[in-house]
Amino acid sequence: MLQLRGTSGALRRPRSRTLRNPPSGINVLDKGMKATSTATPVMCSLMFVASCASPLPASLDAAKYDKMSCVELNVAIGAVADEMSATAIARGKVVHTNIPGWLLGGQRVAATVAARQSAKIERLRQQEAAIAAARRSRC
Repeated sequence: MLQLRGTSGALRRPRSRTLRNPPSGINVLDKGMKATSTATPVMCSLMFVASCASPLPASLDAAKYDKMSCVELNVAIGAVADEMSATAIARGKVVHTNIPGWLLGGQRVAATVAARQSAKIERLRQQEAAIAAARRSRC
């Protein structure tokens, strides 16, 4: 591709942005200087899953469920079951991810994310039990 540069009207080729003879201390991976590896997607997905695992406990207020109608309780128990299922699927994906040994701290991150998701599932089970108890007493 030729570009017009300067006021002289001369056509010139744009300069290449790659280093043809890099200095000895610089590591050039390829001409585009793009590094691709399997570690980047793994770490990004682990960070995304870790951000979805909320450290805040779910509300277990039984009085809140006592004020709900039977239809609302059914909807609430369905929503909790959906969230629990999605969290369990995400935890399974994290547990079964093949993390390379050279990725320092990768196993620890995966174990931490799985533990957070297990705690979230336990909180959701308690919330589901509270809703089910309110539904049994009311409906």
